[in-house]
Amino acid sequence: MRSTVVRNLEVQKLSDAVLCFGMEAAGLNTEFSCLVIRGISDYTDSHTNDAWQHYAAVAAAACTKEVVTYLDPAASAVTLGEPPLYGETL
Repeated sequence: MRSTVVRNLEVQKLSDAVLCFGMEAAGLNTEFSCLVIRGISDYTDSHTNDAWQHYAAVAAAACTKEVVTYLDPAASAVTLGEPPLYGETL
């Protein structure tokens, strides 16, 4: 979303409940259930810069590491009766 004005209007439509917009992973949940963890480093409008990119990547990695500790390896997609994920062995 390149326009600050359009972004702010979209946030207002949703009662200011939006913290961020994630465009790259928008279509993933239509194909399979997933959790997307992203590092947020800047705005996508005219205020974009790379100053916080490294910090955002480290924060996303730390969050992912914490989430993984709560996963149960025995409850895989194959165990739940769903087709295996790409690259997963039976």
